[in-house]
Amino acid sequence: MDHAHQTLLVEIRRRLEEARADRGITNTGGSNYWGPYVTRAVDKREDDGPALVEYIKDVLRKSGNSEGWNALLEADRLDISFEDMVLNATDPIKGLFNDEDRAIAAQSLGDQRAEIERRAAETQAGELERDHRVLAQMDEVRLKDGKSELTDEQRADVLSARAARRRRAAG
Repeated sequence: MDHAHQTLLVEIRRRLEEARADRGITNTGGSNYWGPYVTRAVDKREDDGPALVEYIKDVLRKSGNSEGWNALLEADRLDISFEDMVLNATDPIKGLFNDEDRAIAAQSLGDQRAEIERRAAETQAGELERDHRVLAQMDEVRLKDGKSELTDEQRADVLSARAARRRRAAG
């Protein structure tokens, strides 16, 4: 196998290993996703560089959802997807793919990044709504105890503390 194909194989295996090592990437059953189907497909083609390139091109052109793609999407790890690899490839891997391949990869990543952003905004809106319910409950308790409602400064402090707690929990 020539240098470009060997470099591609090494990069594919690196991405698979990174997915395997990331506990946030899980399959539909909830266990750590490591891509057994993809690994077998790559292993089958490891001595045939052109077949390996064709496999990646087929993955780019897949229709419908795949468990691997969904696992990467849910974990916000599209940075280790084959689409990312093709779109951001440098030499010698870049020369194995054409502009159409890169356009397909860019489209897939763009669509999914928009979905990730939509989900994040939805989650953030839900969290903010919960935070405001907590503030309302705090005010209710304070009023029952004969105290005044929270000041704007106290509200800001509570919101800030809750957001900081979520950031710590996330990461």
